[in-house]
Amino acid sequence: MIRPAVIAGLVLLAVMVTGLFELKYEVRDLAQQKALLRSEIADERETLRVWQAEWSFLNQPARIQDLAARYLDLGTPLASQVGDADRIPFRTSADEVAQAEPTARRAQ
Repeated sequence: MIRPAVIAGLVLLAVMVTGLFELKYEVRDLAQQKALLRSEIADERETLRVWQAEWSFLNQPARIQDLAARYLDLGTPLASQVGDADRIPFRTSADEVAQAEPTARRAQ
């Protein structure tokens, strides 16, 4: 006759084998997810390098100067366009600043 300890041992063995198989497949799935994430990270880094190269190209001073000349219609400033520092309105005291702050907050 089979002893209860042997039956308990066989049941325990079956549970452990089942758990081991589930753990094996879970680890395999996690390894696949890890590989997928590494691939996505590599793709994102490559995309970032392309964007940085494009940004460097778009921000070349010569290119920006050419675009400004072509589209902005800028010219040399005339003497009449340059003003004096005396025409800049300066605040005279800290009281005016303190009084202006509450009204500026209400306007927002």
